[in-house]
Amino acid sequence: MKLYYSPTSPYVRKVMACAITRGLDDRIERVATNPHVSPPDLLADNPLSKVPGAMVDIGTLSIACALGYLDFRFAAEPWRTDRPRLAAWFDAFSAEPGIARTVPKDPV
Repeated sequence: MKLYYSPTSPYVRKVMACAITRGLDDRIERVATNPHVSPPDLLADNPLSKVPGAMVDIGTLSIACALGYLDFRFAAEPWRTDRPRLAAWFDAFSAEPGIARTVPKDPV
């Protein structure tokens, strides 16, 4: 994962503190940047020019979250029937920790 950061940002500090606590900091490529200047490389990955900006395959995550929401809110809708390849992909991808641990649930 690539992380655009400003060393003085309290938000970046939270992200890095969590990453260090979880033992993930060695898996993060850090790219120091000044979001107030909006450098071209930051704008290419993050048009809002905000930090921290993490670059992951957000499209894949978005699709998985959307399909999970369909299952959660519209369980009776048979989207899987007409899309068996998509359903198989979603079933496999749902085992990914970031998806598995964030499955929507009704409030207690």
